[in-house]
Amino acid sequence: MEKTASFITNTSDPLNNTGSPGTAVAYFDSIIYGKSKVEATLVNPLDPRYATILKGLKDKTVTKEIFTNPYFSKNSCSLATEIAYVVDYSSSMKAVDPTNYRGKKMIELINQIKAKNNIVIETNTKATVLGEGTTENVLKKDLYKASKDKGATDIFAGIDIALTKFSNDTKTSKAIVVVSDGKTSKSKMTKAINEAKKQGVKVYTISMGKKSQINDATLMQVAEQTGGAYFHAIDNLQLHQVFQKLVDTILCKTPASSCINPEDLFEETSVSLRKGYITMSARIDGNCSNVAKMNVRFNSVSGDVQFDLQKRSDSVYMLTKTVQTMQDFKVNNDIEFIAYDKDGNIIAMKTVTMTN
Repeated sequence: MEKTASFITNTSDPLNNTGSPGTAVAYFDSIIYGKSKVEATLVNPLDPRYATILKGLKDKTVTKEIFTNPYFSKNSCSLATEIAYVVDYSSSMKAVDPTNYRGKKMIELINQIKAKNNIVIETNTKATVLGEGTTENVLKKDLYKASKDKGATDIFAGIDIALTKFSNDTKTSKAIVVVSDGKTSKSKMTKAINEAKKQGVKVYTISMGKKSQINDATLMQVAEQTGGAYFHAIDNLQLHQVFQKLVDTILCKTPASSCINPEDLFEETSVSLRKGYITMSARIDGNCSNVAKMNVRFNSVSGDVQFDLQKRSDSVYMLTKTVQTMQDFKVNNDIEFIAYDKDGNIIAMKTVTMTN
């Protein structure tokens, strides 16, 4: 979907306190939720008074990706539930989520599920209960709005407290939702897993950030051994998608697939040229287990050139070729990564450009 809007310049307060002198603001008649690409171009002749200031923008298109927080879909099921929400606010989370999107989105998740009993916990070096009780009562509190990233990580301190707060009501479904980078003390892990299994509490774990920023092994183990599921969200949009899946999984009791969205399968892709060698690499969402083959396609005026990447791990594919391999082809800048399932169907595609 494409939308076009003109800029209003030098605005001081035209709409809802937005804009300020010296800024240019574009107003759209509707919102595109999720990730969008915005392009801005100066199309009018430059005012001579501002020619020096704006010369860097002349005949140039500025591109930026923006994110608008999406809404959850309407709940398709209802269920009497008790849920503990454990969110990591250790120092290492500052690099993963500098805007505290996890806290804001968790508050939305609490409101969306509307559990019979909510246990809201912040954890770093120690765990703190921020609120407990009905959805209406806990949402009256600040919850994660004022939470700050500090100290070490101990998600099991939070899980331990949560497990003491559930009722003995056998008719309610019980779960714990954990958001963390997984860099946690594991001294209480075995005890927490055993107690969760004893109480019949499923633990759903979510890691945030790039693979290099997280330790997913612990989060996977906790989820697997308690009958929950592990998810990895590389950005804010994927965290929203994970939470949407959790709403359906918890309220509808549907099996949880950790593969968030095939459209977001590719986490990192690159094609680089170094010292006569072309290196192609792709890192995919390791939770999507249906990838059987990874292909890279170079588009050329004399015919496409394709290579099958070699699988280096559950989530990494790579291949290196000499430049001579491509010498007979005049390839375009756009290079396509294509993921296939075992039946040869395309799961996902991503286009990149080569770097030197």
